[in-house]
Amino acid sequence: MSATTWTVDVDGARHTISVERDAQMGRSMIRVDGRMAAKPMSDEEGEREVPVGSMRYVVRRVGEDKFELDVPPEVFLNPTTSKLRSRRQTAEPSESGGRKIGLYIAGFVVVAIVTGLLRVGRDGFSYMRVPWKPYDGADGTFKVLFAGDPTQRTQTLNINGDLWKIVSLQSRHKNHIYTVEYVDARMVITEQNAPAIIDDFLQGWMTAISATVVNKEQISLARNPAVSFTARIPKGAGEGEDKLEVDARQRGIMALRNNRIFVAWTLAAERDPISWDLQKFLESFEIEPPEERPTTLASVYAPAPAAAAPATEAKPSTAPPPPQRRPLVEMTTPVERVYAYNRTKKFYPADCAARPEGAYAIAKSLAIRQGFTLAEECAR
Repeated sequence: MSATTWTVDVDGARHTISVERDAQMGRSMIRVDGRMAAKPMSDEEGEREVPVGSMRYVVRRVGEDKFELDVPPEVFLNPTTSKLRSRRQTAEPSESGGRKIGLYIAGFVVVAIVTGLLRVGRDGFSYMRVPWKPYDGADGTFKVLFAGDPTQRTQTLNINGDLWKIVSLQSRHKNHIYTVEYVDARMVITEQNAPAIIDDFLQGWMTAISATVVNKEQISLARNPAVSFTARIPKGAGEGEDKLEVDARQRGIMALRNNRIFVAWTLAAERDPISWDLQKFLESFEIEPPEERPTTLASVYAPAPAAAAPATEAKPSTAPPPPQRRPLVEMTTPVERVYAYNRTKKFYPADCAARPEGAYAIAKSLAIRQGFTLAEECAR
């Protein structure tokens, strides 16, 4: 039976940690000061956590009969000054002895921090080597870099009688997720109401996934209205395999090109300090410039200007004049305008002073077809 031992100072006292491997039993016994301190480790296991006073250590297998002593990442990433202070106060038998113990503790803390930084550095290095692969949208409207080939999923939702098809493309590298989603909005969008529509979609999306917007900023992406945002998603949000086990941080861009709403977003643990790969993904997201969009809803229904006929010399005609046709529908009354508000799906007459900020002008008949109803405060 072979044994490996280490001596550590915890809370001002010296302790001996030992690992004895029994080759016949195929397991290793872990003791602190001669007493069993953890469940025996089988030959198939790679590490075991061991409590020693107010500290925690990890015994890690590095070979068949070789082990190393380490510190869990959360210990060196979140050091507790009170514990270090208590060690210094209880370990002062003499000036020279106290100085030696203080130097030993300081040296141990430095070694633990360096070890931790090396581990974080290895993880960080792996995120610097993400296997980026260019991806072009099927209709050529967007480009992005994914971590390898993305997985595609399509979902169809019935919203107010209209079918909305949501396409999701997602890839991941280790614990980081990279996603692009898009949906074609079933509504009339103009330069005037585009920012409000983006804001409504963002707020509705955040509510649906139990997220809280930490910050957002209106931007322009290839002349398309857009917003960049950061949100916090709490532990437990989601369902089934998508349920979060830790608090997460979501960074993204929501953009509106013509009637298509794009969302490019990333997801990582809230305490994850590595973000350069997330930024690279978002910076790689590109969409095409917009097609010409009407300024207001009134211009959507404006009649097209008549084309000017080329100037030609008039010649007398011997053909009989064509019969005069009456229009199928005589526009004898003007189109009634109301103000629609996406968040409540209500519309407000022009003379109603209760309409909220962000409501936009629209034909009443079109508002009713899109599922808007008259606001109660305007029906009195």
